[in-house]
Amino acid sequence: MKMKKSLMSLALVVVCLFSTSGTALAAERFNAVEYESVDSMDSSATSSAIRESIVAETTAAARSIYGYAAKYTNPLTGSFTVNASGSGNSTGHFQITTHDFPGSPTVNVVLRRPDGTVATQIYITGNGTKTVSFSNAVAGNYTITYTVLGSNGGWISAWVSS
Repeated sequence: MKMKKSLMSLALVVVCLFSTSGTALAAERFNAVEYESVDSMDSSATSSAIRESIVAETTAAARSIYGYAAKYTNPLTGSFTVNASGSGNSTGHFQITTHDFPGSPTVNVVLRRPDGTVATQIYITGNGTKTVSFSNAVAGNYTITYTVLGSNGGWISAWVSS
C-alpha cells in the first residue's frame, strides 16, 4: 500500500510538471521569422518605372531656383550678386541673415531681379534672420544692394529660392 501511494505521488508530480511545463510553453511568445516572396517582374516594366520616376523628379526640380552668396559690409553700402539657377516659379523667397555686427545697426537690403526690377526689400535690425516672399521668381543673377545704418560692418548672407 505504501508503494502504491509512492507511485501515485510520483505519477501526480510528473503530471503536474508536464501540465505546468505545457502551460508555460503555450504562454511563451514564439517569434517566427517571416519571409516575403517576390514575384519576378518584367525587366522592361522595371526600367520604364525607373525612367518615369527620374523624369518626374527632374521635372519637379526644374520648377525651382536656388542661389546663395555672402558679403562683408565694408564699406557700409554696396552690392553683390546671387546666381539663382534652375527654372522660374511664380513665388520666390528671399532670406537674409546678418551676423558679426557689433551693436544693433539697421540693415536695408533690396533684391533686384535679373532684369533690374525690384523684387522685394528687407529691413533688419542687429544680427538675425528674416525671410520674405516675392513674385515672378525667375532664374538668373539677382543683385542685392545693401545699406548699413551704423558705424561698423558685419556679414550679410543671402538666399534666393522658390
